[in-house]
Amino acid sequence: MATHPLRLENPTIVARTDARPAMVTAFLGGAIVAWGAAGGTVDHAQLSICLLASLAWMATRLDPTLIAVTGALALTAVTVLAGGVASSPLAHLGDDTTVLIVGAFVLAKAVDRSGLAAALTDRVIGSASGRFALARLGCGVFATTFLIPATSARASVLVPVVERAKARATTRGAQRTIALMAPLIVVLGAIASPIAAGANLLAIQVLTAQTGEPLSFATWIAAAAPFGLLISVVAVVVAWALFRHDDRAPDAVAATAEGAAADVGDPAAKYRVALVLAGAVVLWTTAGVHPLEPTLVAILAAVLVTLPGYGALTLPQALKGVDWALIVLLAAAAQIGEVVSGNGLVATGVDDTARMIAGLDAAAVPIVIGALALVAMLAHLVVTSRTARAALLLPGSLAIAAAAGLDPAVAALTVAAGTGFCILTPVGSKALLVFAGSGGADLARNDLYRSGSIILPVQLLLTLVFALWVWPSLVGGA
Repeated sequence: MATHPLRLENPTIVARTDARPAMVTAFLGGAIVAWGAAGGTVDHAQLSICLLASLAWMATRLDPTLIAVTGALALTAVTVLAGGVASSPLAHLGDDTTVLIVGAFVLAKAVDRSGLAAALTDRVIGSASGRFALARLGCGVFATTFLIPATSARASVLVPVVERAKARATTRGAQRTIALMAPLIVVLGAIASPIAAGANLLAIQVLTAQTGEPLSFATWIAAAAPFGLLISVVAVVVAWALFRHDDRAPDAVAATAEGAAADVGDPAAKYRVALVLAGAVVLWTTAGVHPLEPTLVAILAAVLVTLPGYGALTLPQALKGVDWALIVLLAAAAQIGEVVSGNGLVATGVDDTARMIAGLDAAAVPIVIGALALVAMLAHLVVTSRTARAALLLPGSLAIAAAAGLDPAVAALTVAAGTGFCILTPVGSKALLVFAGSGGADLARNDLYRSGSIILPVQLLLTLVFALWVWPSLVGGA
């Protein structure tokens, strides 16, 4: 039988098509290496290593943890060879955020094993189906923005709930929509509450330090919650639109049988874990009223849910549920982000930009806002920690805002919202890594890139609208 002339299974064509991304990646990698070598300074070498790590995360199929550890080791080697004192590539394993994630992982494992995740999913979604079920789940995920601090801890607690929701889905497209929209809401909607992300608290601190005028939590929520809600709605719509035509049979979700068996074995465990979770949420939301830090609350909750005779599982079982490869990845990525935030070339670039902006007139304010937002949104391609991005960008951004005649509070909100756009690569956010797992199998990198490419211009436009017409009336003079 003659072969149809339009048949696409030509191996030569496929090979050429598959080779193009590798060629582009190799070219960009070579350009970065050449730039670093031409600079000849430690700052050039360090920044080139960070850029290479980001390129590898985005454009290769190498293990993300391997990339992070290799990059951190290379940075340590460069610093030592230059005669400096370098910290351990995994020094951030002891950070409060890392410990918080481990505690949240243990709590999430108990939530799953006790059957509480299934009960919460049923309560949130109810009898709704199709788009109504997605809407209700999206509202539930967004509500946790005001209840659980830190995007990574929120992601850890939500993972079993999301898995349960995927198990209820009737099509593969619905499963992919749920798997994508929940992480997007967690990171994009975090601007809504000061406690939802460390970058938000840092923005308030930097604003207070530079202007002497603090921005209250109530004012922040009034200004930022509508933005967070709108961008979360955009995320849900984009996720649904990407996969609405995928009518394949749904994938099996292995966690369902485990949780159901645990629920039948000890029904009371569900209520005990629910009590611990409720107590943790109350302590998290009232942080500042009591002396317990969020990390300590997470550890206490993890201990309670593993106590013999009370918890839903033993401590060894709980620790097996922690993605330790992910924890190592987070520590190494934090080290890379710390080096970028302290890089002299980056600091010089911020200062030069501030001086350039000072020469512009008031008509350039929309351009300044757009530039601040865009830089903050794309910074996750280089600096993997949201808080580190905020620490790097906020001081210079407030100086640029003052030079352009822009309200500093508006600039702080603009940067904080921009740092939340970290969805072009899973390594751009700890929360995305938690949802994806260390191997990235549960949250496809290509799905993030596709959705991020659509959401980026929408968020940029939304930021301009809020910064020009909404936020000045709410936080003006704050």
